[in-house]
Amino acid sequence: MGFKKGAWMSVFGVYPNERSNKIIQIAGATSVKSRATGEYETDFSGFCSCIGEAAVNKIKSLNVQKGKPARIRLQEVEVKHTFEGTGQDRKVKYINYNIYDFDFGDDAKTNGSAQITKEDELSVAYEGISDDLNEEGLPF
Repeated sequence: MGFKKGAWMSVFGVYPNERSNKIIQIAGATSVKSRATGEYETDFSGFCSCIGEAAVNKIKSLNVQKGKPARIRLQEVEVKHTFEGTGQDRKVKYINYNIYDFDFGDDAKTNGSAQITKEDELSVAYEGISDDLNEEGLPF
């Protein structure tokens, strides 16, 4: 199945949820390259829920235009099955596809929101480390 961590997804639409501001629906699809033909075939296509304040804010900043989907890379995802019936009669009632975190693709355009890149995160992480090392104090 193409809906997994590390998979690329094309986002065709973003639909707000009236009941909660921490859940938003998106229409998307993933594809895999066929070994036989060498062409990409749709592996997953459907609606997904972006859950959590961070994921919702990121997906709201994504600029999805008609006819030109935006690309995201899935990071933290979950597939939940809801069953009905018991024993031998147990069948899947519906499946929820949830996205908790994702990264923007290179061609993804945002609506002007400031996006933090990996380089920005590293520069903040190493901000307090000085460049001059005292080799006498090293344990090795």
